Amino acid sequence: MGGLGACGRPLCCTTFLSDFVQVSIKMAKEQNLSLNSGKISGCCGRLMCCLQYEYSTYEEETAKTPPVDSKVKTPDGVGIVTEISPLAGNIKVRLDDHPDVAPKTYKRDDVKVLSRPEKKEDK
Repeated sequence: MGGLGACGRPLCCTTFLSDFVQVSIKMAKEQNLSLNSGKISGCCGRLMCCLQYEYSTYEEETAKTPPVDSKVKTPDGVGIVTEISPLAGNIKVRLDDHPDVAPKTYKRDDVKVLSRPEKKEDK
């Protein structure tokens, strides 16, 4: 039938998507999206197809980005990553020399990872 999605563009399913693959809540969680069903459900009532469509790009960009709690060296000194924006390629770092100052934003390519946080094992 057609219509407009929440993004304001014509629905993907009526314009270019022809292969409808399974979409999961895990994809929304890993993309740091709101888990409000009204925001991640399409007009058909199912999870939005774009969650799957964008997922591989999000995974690739996340792999290039130092995770939260990584120790990094920035042009301004050493600090800890407090927030990431993988698609924009940005990270926020709280500098060790200035712990009371708000975290500063850097491009991920402008920092060097000194250490990554230990992975939590599933128990």
